[in-house]
Amino acid sequence: MKKLGSILIALFSIMLLAACGDDSATNKEKNSNMDMNMDMPATLTVDVQMPSDPKVNEEVSFLAVVKQEEELVEDADEVMFEIRLKGSDQKEMIESELVKGEGYEATYTFTKAGEYEIIPHTTARNQHVMPTLEITVSE
Repeated sequence: MKKLGSILIALFSIMLLAACGDDSATNKEKNSNMDMNMDMPATLTVDVQMPSDPKVNEEVSFLAVVKQEEELVEDADEVMFEIRLKGSDQKEMIESELVKGEGYEATYTFTKAGEYEIIPHTTARNQHVMPTLEITVSE
């Protein structure tokens, strides 16, 4: 009888420990599902308006129209245009200024003909967007 009591106590202890065990896989899954259900802010979009046929030594302007869904973003932390001749490691960073109701504008004068990459580095509303555009500058 004493043996049966010891066995029952051991079984009861095992069951009790199993019931109190860590269910971390299930908890992680629940937390992951909660994160997925939280409202995520809409992604920023940047549409750059630039000249179609820029010439060397001619001042051109770039306008970055920054939107979140359909709303024009006029509170960006930073909008800077990176300008780089394709194949070159050298780049220039050009600051822009807000033009109310339109977007962020910067001007630049190309000194060489060739193909350039234009990258509007845009930081706003806890997001950073930097699409790459190409432009060909002629003599």
